[in-house]
Amino acid sequence: MNNENNLYSLNSEGKFLYIRHGQTLYNKDCLTKNESEIKCMPDYIDSELSKEGINQSKKLQKIVNKFDIQQVYVSPLYRAIETCSIALENHPQKKNFTVIINPLCTEMVNGAQDVIYNIQKTKNKFNMKSNIKFDWSLFDNCFKNKFEQDSYYFNYIDNLTENQKKEQFNILFNSYNKKIFKQNVANLCKYGKNLGLNRLESLKHMWNRCIEFKQFLLNKYKSKLNENNKKILIFTHNSFCKISSSLISYNLDVIDNFPEDCYNIKNCEIISMNIQEAIKIVNNNNNNIKNNKIKNIKKKKIKKRNYKEIINKNDKNEISKKIQIPKNKKLK
Repeated sequence: MNNENNLYSLNSEGKFLYIRHGQTLYNKDCLTKNESEIKCMPDYIDSELSKEGINQSKKLQKIVNKFDIQQVYVSPLYRAIETCSIALENHPQKKNFTVIINPLCTEMVNGAQDVIYNIQKTKNKFNMKSNIKFDWSLFDNCFKNKFEQDSYYFNYIDNLTENQKKEQFNILFNSYNKKIFKQNVANLCKYGKNLGLNRLESLKHMWNRCIEFKQFLLNKYKSKLNENNKKILIFTHNSFCKISSSLISYNLDVIDNFPEDCYNIKNCEIISMNIQEAIKIVNNNNNNIKNNKIKNIKKKKIKKRNYKEIINKNDKNEISKKIQIPKNKKLK
């Protein structure tokens, strides 16, 4: 379903612009191979752009070069960073802004393409000395050491039990810096598949992450929300954009499948996201929940008080019966 709603619009007129990465080698091979098989293969871990994806990113330059850019955020995954680097490489303001790597806008953890095994290679290629300045400080503050950074996605996995997560974590940790580590990262995806899981991270968990990211943006640029001419670009992913665009998802406690109103964004497509409306809905829902809880508490108190009153009333009746003086008798 591709009808616009209050959360997004299919143009670049808004302040917050979500951009999906270009086609990857994984995306390309999914067209001719069995996706359920290749999503567990180590060759597709943190997949790079295909030739078509590189061309798509270059075509994106014509659009983004017209933007007055205030800030850029990007997922830690290689395909998003590569798309960002190509799209902005000729931007007239590129010396005036940095690209901040924000783990909140990473893709839903679903397969080998959504996990990493050596993020240092990405950091060595895309950093503050690059043609486009990439700032990893936010990411580094969230994940302190190399192992935490190479397994940052593990923090978003919630479809495994605690024991299952502990088991898989220990396998990764004990094989870190060994040749088998890359294979074990792929095996994690296979482990989820063998358990019958469609994804390692639930849609509800990713939705919460999307809301957290929107709240982050709102807090950061609250005083400049009306400056639509100054753009905030977010280079991110398909599933992240899809769930971010759904109004229906705001009323669901559990999200088993993508709601029908999700927008299925194409490679290197841009959509405007209404951050203010999203947070407004969340706050209204939270207030409604809070008010309902208060009402329920009050009802329970009223019921409890009435119950006591009934007991007290019955007790008084019983007492009055016991001490009642017969009409024809007098006390001596």
